[in-house]
Amino acid sequence: MNELKQLESLGLVMPTPAYILGAILFGIIGWVAFRRGRTKSVSALTWCGVAMMMYPYGVSETWMLWLLGIALSGLVYAKWNWSARINSGTSFNRPPPILQKTNTARAPCHTTTAKATVDSKNRNRRDGI
Repeated sequence: MNELKQLESLGLVMPTPAYILGAILFGIIGWVAFRRGRTKSVSALTWCGVAMMMYPYGVSETWMLWLLGIALSGLVYAKWNWSARINSGTSFNRPPPILQKTNTARAPCHTTTAKATVDSKNRNRRDGI
């Protein structure tokens, strides 16, 4: 118990459970963002992931940890969706493919004509013509 009092007098205190939970949570989110950024070659997402994994080491206040974590998570969310839209090739000015009108008219099917031609050739062979 004396050691704990001596550490507190030096300014070192144990982190709260909320701080530990936030550091673990935002570290995992940062790791996932880092992996996604590396695999999809999106450097902004990669660096946001690195920042999310590293910033808990520089922040000592719990409220600051959660505030920065939520802000960086929003940035990761925006970059995640941005990279998904860029990689899918959809334009930001067009509506999503579900809302676009599609042409439902199909080309005529010629399978019956081709089958009839094959049947007539087989019939001619059987008949000896």
